[in-house]
Amino acid sequence: MGAAQARTSVLAFVNPDLMVPAGTFAKLSQVRRDHADAWLFGGRLLDLAGQEQRGGRRETLTPWRALVEALRLDRLFPGHPYFRRFNLHDQPVPAGAVAVPAVSGAFMVIDRDRFDRLGGFDTEMFLHIEDLDLCLRVLQAGGVLLYCGHIPLYHQGGSSDASRLLVEWHKTRSTLIYFRKHFRDSYPHWVLSGVAGVLWLRFAALVPRGLLADAGRLGRRVLGRKRG
Repeated sequence: MGAAQARTSVLAFVNPDLMVPAGTFAKLSQVRRDHADAWLFGGRLLDLAGQEQRGGRRETLTPWRALVEALRLDRLFPGHPYFRRFNLHDQPVPAGAVAVPAVSGAFMVIDRDRFDRLGGFDTEMFLHIEDLDLCLRVLQAGGVLLYCGHIPLYHQGGSSDASRLLVEWHKTRSTLIYFRKHFRDSYPHWVLSGVAGVLWLRFAALVPRGLLADAGRLGRRVLGRKRG
C-alpha cells in the first residue's frame, strides 16, 4: 500500500522498529552506482547489542530447506551441502556488498520500475515470506540481490503488539502459499503435503508458549491501563 502511494524512482522498505544510522542511504547510493546490475539491496541487521540477527542474508527457501531448518537436520550432518541452514548469519560478515539469494524485508531497497515489473509484493502473503517471494522472483527475472555487510542497521525486533500466535499462524500459512506457488511443479504433491504437515505440527507445538506470551502481553496492557 505504501509503494502504491510512493512517487519516487527508488523504494525503501523499512521496518518501523529499525534504526537507520545517518549516511546509510548515501552508502547505498554508492553501492547502486557500483553495481548497476543489482536489483535489490539489503543491509546487515543487528540487534541493539550489535550482534547480527538471523534473516538479513539467507538462502532461497525451498521445501527441503524448510525441513532442514524446522527439524535442525544440519546438526546431524554438519557441513554437508545438502543440509545447509536457511539463514547465513553465522557465517563471516563480508566486507562489502556480496550477492546472496535472499535478504530481509525489514530493510529492502529497489528501483521502482523493477518493483513494478515484478508485480510488487504478493498480497496473498499477509505477513512474513512475502520478502522471500520477492527475492526469488528477482532471481527468476535474472536480477541480482546484494547483501551490504558494511551497512549496519539496528533492529529492535519483537516490538509489535500483535498476538505472537497470530503472527506464527500467518507465517505458516504464507510459507505454504509460497511453496505451492514456486515448487508445485518440481516437488511431488505428497512431498509438499508432508512439508505442510510438519509446519502445522510445528505451529501446534508453539501454541502453548504463544498463548502464555499473549496472556502475559494482555496482562501487562491491563496493568498499564490501571496505572494510567
